[in-house]
Amino acid sequence: MNVKRKNLIKRLSVLIVVFTVFMVSTSAVSSIASIDNDTIGYSFEIVPYGKVSKYPVSRYRSTTDVNNAWKVELVNSNESSKGTRTATSFHLGVYNPNGYNPKGSGTYAARLGSDFYYHAAYSNASKADVYLYGRDNLDTNSFSYSVSGHWDEETGQPPGAENMK
Repeated sequence: MNVKRKNLIKRLSVLIVVFTVFMVSTSAVSSIASIDNDTIGYSFEIVPYGKVSKYPVSRYRSTTDVNNAWKVELVNSNESSKGTRTATSFHLGVYNPNGYNPKGSGTYAARLGSDFYYHAAYSNASKADVYLYGRDNLDTNSFSYSVSGHWDEETGQPPGAENMK
């Protein structure tokens, strides 16, 4: 009986070690995957007079590195009917359950038809749910307009890494 018990304890110990190694390797792969340079679609209305609008779907920014850039690309906008290359300003907002979402980055203009723009985040956007915010870059439109494109809350790229699709 004593030998059977020792064998059972050895087998359980091996199973525990195998399970632990599996869980550690799975979590490492999952954290690496979360900093992929993804391309997430967005589409929302920009309100008039430079007031801030929010894309309603948040993304979790798992990094603590403020130089792990976020990116935005403006693909479509009906701001101008003249076919000019308009721009819209974007920034990250950090989720706050009280309703006011503080800025998680500086505000940057993205020009219609240009490639991705990569920007640094603020430290308060580390390990936090963030939203994409947009506003009219000139603060002068008296009308709402639609924008759509792509963004990612963390890319694994440095800020300023333009045109890295």
